[in-house]
Amino acid sequence: MLDCNLDETSVTLYQEPRRGMLTPGAKRKAARAAIGFHRKCPKASTRSAFTHVAILCSDAEVQKKIPQILLVRDSLCSQVKYEEIKSQLPDHVKIWRTKNGWMNVDTFVKVMDELSKSLASLKDTHQIVLSCDAYKAHLHQRCWRAAAIHNILMFTIPAKITY
Repeated sequence: MLDCNLDETSVTLYQEPRRGMLTPGAKRKAARAAIGFHRKCPKASTRSAFTHVAILCSDAEVQKKIPQILLVRDSLCSQVKYEEIKSQLPDHVKIWRTKNGWMNVDTFVKVMDELSKSLASLKDTHQIVLSCDAYKAHLHQRCWRAAAIHNILMFTIPAKITY
């Protein structure tokens, strides 16, 4: 049995500096500098993000085969930049340009396809068990059907019990 867990997280493109990120000496130096502590950044950039679809496995060797998927909104990444980034990523890390850069039912079905393809060599000897949270896209009938087609046992973890 292969225990896997799927979850998504939003990664902001603009990481705003917060209190506590500077040593006292660096803080004094930055305060005296002409630019101070703040960077000028357009509001659109501060609100831009992509999604990391992380799939984790309890077996360290199998983990190396499992896809890690980055969902990037197509308006954030040109086709040329996309191809450049894609060529530099390891084989198990995928980047997908999507309309909104977030997980939905169609994307989840593609993730199931990708997970099944990456673990095809283990399907005869292992049962894949996938847990995920109760996000509405994970609960859709098409998602469960996609998992069943690939012989992946899937279950959801109810909200507010994983603290």
